[in-house]
Order: sequence, then C-alpha cells, then structure tokens
Amino acid sequence: MLWGTWRADRDLALVAPLAAVAPGTARGTGPQEVALVCTHGSRDVCCAVRGRPVAAALAARPGLDVWESTHLGGCRFAGNVLLLPAGDMIGGLDAGNAAEVVDTWRAGRLDRRHHRGRVGRPVLVQVAEALAAEALGEDRRGAVTVHSLTRAGEPGLHRAVVEHDGRHHDLVLRLSAGPAARLTCSARAPEHARRAEVISFGPLPRTPPRT
Repeated sequence: MLWGTWRADRDLALVAPLAAVAPGTARGTGPQEVALVCTHGSRDVCCAVRGRPVAAALAARPGLDVWESTHLGGCRFAGNVLLLPAGDMIGGLDAGNAAEVVDTWRAGRLDRRHHRGRVGRPVLVQVAEALAAEALGEDRRGAVTVHSLTRAGEPGLHRAVVEHDGRHHDLVLRLSAGPAARLTCSARAPEHARRAEVISFGPLPRTPPRT
C-alpha cells in the first residue's frame, strides 16, 4: 500500500505504476495492514451502531491500522470490514468476535461464516470458490482456485472447475432469490437476497501422463 498526498485526480494515475515498479518503497510510506470499518450511518444506521464497536475492538490489535469509512456495500452484513491490501470483505462482526475473525484472517485462514469474498473479482467466481471450500472443509486463504465458469443449461445453474491441492473438482451450483425480508435497517420494503446452493460436487478424473 502506497501512502501519500495527491492534489489532482490525474496524479493518481501514477500510483499503480510506481507501486508495481518499486513495491518495496511502499512499506516505508505507511502501514501495510489496514482495516476499513464501515460506520456510514447516514446510509444505514446499523453500519454506525454495529461498526463503531468493531472499529474500537480492532484498533486494539497490534500492527493493524484501523479507519472508519463510508459505504462499503452489503449493509445487511454490518458490521463490515474491508481488509487491505488483499481486498477481503468480512461481515457480521461485532465487538465480541471482530478481533478473533480478523486475527484468523491475518494468520492465513478464513472464517467462512464471516467471509464475504474479495473485491475486484466476479461474483460467481467468489461464490464458486466459497462453496467449493466449504464442501472440502478448507479454510486456508487462496487454497481453492476457480479455473472456469460456464452456464449449465438450466436458468440459474452454473458449472465451475476448481482446483485444490493440485486436484481439479467439478462444481454445479444454483443461484436463486431468497425469501422476501427486510434486509437492512434502512430498508423501506422487503427485498430478495441472492442465495447459492451446491447441486453436485466431486473430483474430476486425473489426466493421464503424456507418453
């Protein structure tokens, strides 16, 4: 993470190339483990009510730089935390569990009950990765990789090929709308959240060695 002061939007175009060319210099510019905690109460009061105790709990962790932030998305999962620079989203946190969940993440593992995915990646890829990891009982960060994702014919069905510990697996999942519910504190009417379920999951045959 590269820290500094920029006076014009166009100056930000130089940030990514600079960090890519000299990644080691970033360490000297500021903290490299940052937690952004959503406390955007004007967007949804739950984000402020639940987020501020989470921010206070995380601020007590050594080596972690904690900032209160504006809207991160997914207000129904408040308290929400974005962990940088990896970009992992953690939700459903409170003052009692925040430190443990984030410490687990910092140790290279994921608490699947709270992990919401990683920013900058397609939603379906993240869904397939999470479902496969759950089916495999895997909690290591980055241990499951999605190699391909296609429609599986029937509306809502998708097929993914995922890799885990050098073995490929076939996953068929279904996306559907959940029951109508008041999802956030600020919701004025019931809404339908998306939900995902595993239809089938199993290892693919190993490719025989070439002769």
